Amino acid sequence: MSDGIVVDDAVKQALKEALARPQKFNTLFCRISEDFSKIVLESSGTMTYDEVLAQLPANETRYVIHEFAYRTRDNASKTDFVLLSWHPETANIKSKMVLASTLTAFKAELGFHKVLEADNLEEASRSAIEQHVGAASSGS
Repeated sequence: MSDGIVVDDAVKQALKEALARPQKFNTLFCRISEDFSKIVLESSGTMTYDEVLAQLPANETRYVIHEFAYRTRDNASKTDFVLLSWHPETANIKSKMVLASTLTAFKAELGFHKVLEADNLEEASRSAIEQHVGAASSGS
């Protein structure tokens, strides 16, 4: 990846488990390691998008992978895994720079096409993500 930062194998394994059926969980929280050498898995679990938003740290960056459930404009039920690049305005500048410089490589390595970048809760809101995925109404 860029800047010599690698994706830890635990992130890749957890994503495989999240994509598998039956599914073990639908959400992964990832962060840059303290030595800025890799992207590591912080936690995984099953949660709604509102719970994801509640767990976003106010002063730290994160990558969050979440299976977002919604209805399409033609009223079909759909889910998509979405990558949220969370870089709040109050986060450490170096952390925000590293997150920004690794985003393209991170999403390519993990195969993400639906990516939402946010630096505040409004940009990460349910309505913002619904617009991003083309939803008609909210899911979980």
